Amino acid sequence: MWERVGEVVLSNNLKKHKSFVNYLYSQNIEIANGKFLFKLLAPNILNYITSKTKKQNLKIAIVANDIDRITLGAIKEIASNYNNLSIVTRRVNRVKKLQNDFYEKNGVIITVTSNQRKALSKTNIILNFDFPEENLNKFNIYEKAIIVNFEERVKIAKRSFNGINIQDYEISMKKGKLKELVMQDRSLIELFSKKDIYEANLYKEQSYETLRKNLKQDNVIINFLYGNKGRKIANFL
Repeated sequence: MWERVGEVVLSNNLKKHKSFVNYLYSQNIEIANGKFLFKLLAPNILNYITSKTKKQNLKIAIVANDIDRITLGAIKEIASNYNNLSIVTRRVNRVKKLQNDFYEKNGVIITVTSNQRKALSKTNIILNFDFPEENLNKFNIYEKAIIVNFEERVKIAKRSFNGINIQDYEISMKKGKLKELVMQDRSLIELFSKKDIYEANLYKEQSYETLRKNLKQDNVIINFLYGNKGRKIANFL
């Protein structure tokens, strides 16, 4: 176990000991798990997916109920670069101002909805920021959708679903950065997850824009995305 910036980073081996992990949580000890970084990398992940598919005019949906500063920042950044974007949320009024501002300033129409029957029925890429499995499965999901689950692992109950369900990711960063983060101790690099180490060194209270700028400076990129059972996804056709 390695402590850094007010939270702990568990080795890949320690993560397997659920009783120990649960004990840390019971003591209100924050554990770096890559989830905060996962959400922060949402625009990169979307770019990664779209660069590997031949489909055009993709319909994209951001699914979120807790529209915090990271989610809001991601919505703004993605809306600036992609058309056919919709936001699926129960807190429709929370994002109405954003919807109006984007249309007035950029001429971009963002659809905001909570319609379970129609909202995701034709969506190609679903960025699920925080819907738990039970809530997401209430929606009629396009059977060939690509789903990215940022908050927790989600299994799609729909039997006809034949899409891609992304649960995890792997990153790389500029040469020497990882060694710097582990204080030059190379032995730690093999024992810990790169994303956990990087996340533990983030100053999470910084603005979304500053955090994104730091990612760019450190050349943090997506290497791989993983689906169910830890399977590396190679084909997004």
